[in-house]
Amino acid sequence: LCQIFYKYWSENDARKGTLEQIKVTLDSAKELVKNGVSSKEQIEMVINKNFPVYLENDQTDIQCRKNHQNHKKLIEVTKKCFVTQVEESILFLSIKEDIKDYNELSRATFKSKEKAYQALIRQLDYNEEGIAIVEQDDSILKIPLGKNIILKVLRAGFELTKKSLIEELDEIFN
Repeated sequence: LCQIFYKYWSENDARKGTLEQIKVTLDSAKELVKNGVSSKEQIEMVINKNFPVYLENDQTDIQCRKNHQNHKKLIEVTKKCFVTQVEESILFLSIKEDIKDYNELSRATFKSKEKAYQALIRQLDYNEEGIAIVEQDDSILKIPLGKNIILKVLRAGFELTKKSLIEELDEIFN
């Protein structure tokens, strides 16, 4: 039953929400690049304007109780995650070189494996923090059954993705 739920969720709801988050992140970064990113206030204004759409499509937030004592902490972490994604997207969109593929874009943006790794770890740390909030008190989840399995799948999926992204980074910069 859990496998069926996860398969349906990952192929439908999660995909749609993630694509919407990518769109709002890129749109935010494009707006800032187009207007010439010049101040923290500008970035904050665009983030605050677009964060509600990002949050509305966040798969963790969708599954959580909005009145739970830890929900505000989770929102704060999700917002930090959004900010870093917009910041990294600004870097990507600011590249003027002729780029053929994602690997070239990554090398042109970050210049070194260490800088790319730092950007990746910053993002992964926020994801880790969000998962930890849910793991510490699973009563934040709206679902009545299968919390243990869902948390295990969430953690395992995160660890697998983390490993895969680090390996991909090694390939890009070697």
